[in-house]
Amino acid sequence: MTWFLDKQFLEAVDLQAYDAAAIAARVGLPREAVAAFVDPGRRYWLKSCPEYGWLVGANTERKPTILFVGTPRLAAENLHPLNAVSFDLSTGAVTTRAIAFDDALEWEAILDAAVEEIGFIHVGDAPVLAFKHPQIWHYALVPFPFHLHDDALGRNDGDPAGVRAWIEQGSYVLHCGNAYYMSAEGDVESS
Repeated sequence: MTWFLDKQFLEAVDLQAYDAAAIAARVGLPREAVAAFVDPGRRYWLKSCPEYGWLVGANTERKPTILFVGTPRLAAENLHPLNAVSFDLSTGAVTTRAIAFDDALEWEAILDAAVEEIGFIHVGDAPVLAFKHPQIWHYALVPFPFHLHDDALGRNDGDPAGVRAWIEQGSYVLHCGNAYYMSAEGDVESS
């Protein structure tokens, strides 16, 4: 995928605006299944993937947290190499926090800085919510990749079978400088 297509998609997508009934009718799935899939309160299981730039754990308040590691390559306005996104699963609130870090990107030093700043505990996996980072456009978790999003909404003549299979598998997309297609179990399947 080219980054500019993802950027345009992420800037426009409204995670609260999916019409489950319309999508269900379009793809031939029960409305309840589609509603659960696009529900803003849906919990996505995510696993750490240091080779692609994120760790999963909890912050000092024991809220699930994704720690994105590395200077955002496509967001010049944010130069912090550590960015945390935390989730309050009971309220749906998503908070972000940039962490200043001047050392070499070595895991021990990264974890020490994250512990000091937000009390980060690297658990390795956690349930998280869909989100779009408010300052760094390419940190996001969304239910559909951009091409299936348009198919789901009926904005093109795409094949509904692809959307149906995506929903049935419980897949989702984590954006971290690239679009990572994730399994329902939180593993990277492709990018």
